[in-house]
Amino acid sequence: MPMIGVNGTALYYEDTGGSGAPIVFSHGVLWNNTLFAPQIAALKDRYRCIAYDHRGQGRSADDAARPRRNHILGFDQERKKSASA
Repeated sequence: MPMIGVNGTALYYEDTGGSGAPIVFSHGVLWNNTLFAPQIAALKDRYRCIAYDHRGQGRSADDAARPRRNHILGFDQERKKSASA
């Protein structure tokens, strides 16, 4: 199970790899990365598709010391993109 440490928690992600431009899929509250399965299936041959679960959702770990607020979720996404580059 691919995990990456970001801002004090472990985020689950799926990365199709590939040489195309990256597309990062970020779900809404109470969802998980499987929401994007149809889009990823359609795009993975032309693009590098990266889908991840926000902290405390799906298969990502929760960080009880940090409440889930929108600015923290955005910060997680920026760190994830940097680590995947």
